[in-house]
Amino acid sequence: RYFDSYGDKLAPMSEEQRNLLCDPQTSGGLLIAVEPESAAELEELLSREGLYAQPIGELLPRQEHATAWVEVV
Repeated sequence: RYFDSYGDKLAPMSEEQRNLLCDPQTSGGLLIAVEPESAAELEELLSREGLYAQPIGELLPRQEHATAWVEVV
């Protein structure tokens, strides 16, 4: 439903990637961004609270002539 509002900011992707990205079962997921040097500390903190964390990517500087803001790999 909301894909139309931000889909133009995504790099081309397969139908399978789009289905995974837009799966309503995962729309309540939580993303947390931390500096790379703090990742282990955050994972340990979450683990102590019984929460599972999995790094899924990294933020990179936007390329000057990039047409997409997000690339799903």
